Amino acid sequence: MNIKNYILELLFPTYCIGCGKAKFLICADCLAGLKMSAGLGKIFYCFSYKNTPLVRKIIKQFKYKFNVDIALVLGVALKDLFLEALKKNPELYNATIVPVPIHKKRLKYRGFNQAGILALSLYDGVKSEGRNGLNFAYMDCLIRQKFEEVQANLGRDERIKNLRGAIGLKKGANICGRVFVLVDDVYTTGATTGECKKVLVGAGAKKVFVFCVAKS
Repeated sequence: MNIKNYILELLFPTYCIGCGKAKFLICADCLAGLKMSAGLGKIFYCFSYKNTPLVRKIIKQFKYKFNVDIALVLGVALKDLFLEALKKNPELYNATIVPVPIHKKRLKYRGFNQAGILALSLYDGVKSEGRNGLNFAYMDCLIRQKFEEVQANLGRDERIKNLRGAIGLKKGANICGRVFVLVDDVYTTGATTGECKKVLVGAGAKKVFVFCVAKS
């Protein structure tokens, strides 16, 4: 630990989100207690949001308390999920990672796109594995064209209506024929990822898989 980090640790000590143990953001015991999920069809997720209180707490810390260091832990979970999915989905060897976008107003308020950080963490983690035949890419090609209020309390139909026309494609993005891995933090009704998939497929994407930290 360098001097700067040592001083920061003295002033702002780290405690496990799950149990409060010192010096760990998420301790080994709490990590071991998290049950990994697998996914269904083209939708893959690491954990159950509804049935795992610690996961809900971790994501809220990341998304609303702006604790971006948590992305390192969540990125490892996404990487493990991706490598498992790779066994049954060889198309993922040539996948392009793309994050679900957030509107510039929300980006200005939060300071980061949580899906973007997770997508980059997944990309870096998989690339570091050095798998033979892996032709992996990262492309931040989607934009949020319309600002919506927080959708957490909306039902599926309201979300779909609210998101209609909200997602667009950045100019010059080369989409045609690519297999995409769309990354988000939580899959709830599928309205947001569904709108993103519609834009990508409409621009010529071959296939779109969805990878999320948790599914509610």
